[in-house]
Amino acid sequence: MSVTLTLPSYQNFTLQLPKEALLKFFPESLLAQTAQDYGDTFEMTNPLITPEALRLIQSILLQENLPAQPPPDIYLMLPAVHYLNLPVLNLMAEPYYALFRALRPEINLLDIKPVLEDLMMYHQLLKEAISGSAPVLAQYYIENAPDNLKFQSENADIFAFAAYLGQTEIVSVLLRKGINPVTAQLDLNDRNVEYREAFKYRVNGVDNQALHYACLYGNTGVVQVLLASDKITTVTRQALDRARNSDNFITWYVVAINPKTTGEALNSYAQDMDASLIELRVLLSRPEFNPTAQNYIFFREKVEWIAVEVDSAPTVDAIDRIPIFPDILSSAKALYFDPRTEPNHALRALFEKYYVLPSYLTLPWITDARFDGSRMTYWWFGSMVWLWPLTVLIEFLRRFRTPYSNGEIISAYQYGLQANVKYGPERRNDVYSNHAIDGLARYSRNTPEAVHAILEANGIQV
Repeated sequence: MSVTLTLPSYQNFTLQLPKEALLKFFPESLLAQTAQDYGDTFEMTNPLITPEALRLIQSILLQENLPAQPPPDIYLMLPAVHYLNLPVLNLMAEPYYALFRALRPEINLLDIKPVLEDLMMYHQLLKEAISGSAPVLAQYYIENAPDNLKFQSENADIFAFAAYLGQTEIVSVLLRKGINPVTAQLDLNDRNVEYREAFKYRVNGVDNQALHYACLYGNTGVVQVLLASDKITTVTRQALDRARNSDNFITWYVVAINPKTTGEALNSYAQDMDASLIELRVLLSRPEFNPTAQNYIFFREKVEWIAVEVDSAPTVDAIDRIPIFPDILSSAKALYFDPRTEPNHALRALFEKYYVLPSYLTLPWITDARFDGSRMTYWWFGSMVWLWPLTVLIEFLRRFRTPYSNGEIISAYQYGLQANVKYGPERRNDVYSNHAIDGLARYSRNTPEAVHAILEANGIQV
């Protein structure tokens, strides 16, 4: 018995389909439903249904199997496949399909359920589909496999493998099947030779293993899908580290910007990984990130790095000409001017030592409306008087003429004179010396005459 179908849109093209095979293999298709509702002879007027598509369907039903090679124009037939509700034919559009049929000629994809009842065969076929980047075929296996504890456990094992290889669609399918991404673990027998041995034991056994593998290999799509899962509630510092190691900034960004990544993870990362400027800007955009952590450690590290670089300047005039990596300078400024930073606290935390610094870093500090000169330490005043370009001192005196600041400047000037008398300006070793006289003596960039002239011009008697 057959079904006779006519296509008026194609000059009344007519073709017969074996009815028994149609109802057996494609019972939910529009063809089968129409045959059941309207009889064995009917028309279909939608022009998406082409003669070529019908000939392919006829050949499949007669052979009761998909062809060994997909038709060259299979992609042109997909609209008809979708309209007729024949999802199994989508398998032929997958690049891996021809290889699968060559390697597994004994498997009939139209009758796949008996094959998938063998757990080991299911595992092997699914692994091959994942490795071959065949998400449609993998989904076909998953949806047609038995739904019991053994197969659920197998899906959990294969889940991390799919994340590791960046198979976003397969990860999504398995999540919809109820896989818990937090507890799913990779079966180490499934590791490809490209697996990075250096990370073997650092990934193995951790929660959110699939997420960590996706981060490590820069599989951004997988990371996004996993972070959208309500089962993943917390993302740790390890995920940020592995995303950075992938050398895929977009992957790192997706992890860093996600609210599930904790403030503790962000702060720990910024401290230990020496975040770049673009990374720092991302971190600063997160309300959970704390630029004041550990007494402004991020700000202090950037400024100290600049101090080391400009310390090579032989004279005070050369300090501003020492090249500084723009990222470091911009990072220091971004941290200082972040709304959560209390600048006076930050500077007090920094100036527990003397620092040689350029004016393009220090002038913006004292011209900031939040800056309070009366709250600076004597290390600040000593640095400003003796170690920075004198334009900074001049601007400071123009803005701050309080008894406190005048007294601190006078003390710093007199202290520096003692240092130069005792040690001489030629002795230089440690830029971070905590000994006041020693530090100023070794690193003094300004001459007593130049400082004295500026103070006198501003009415400060020393």
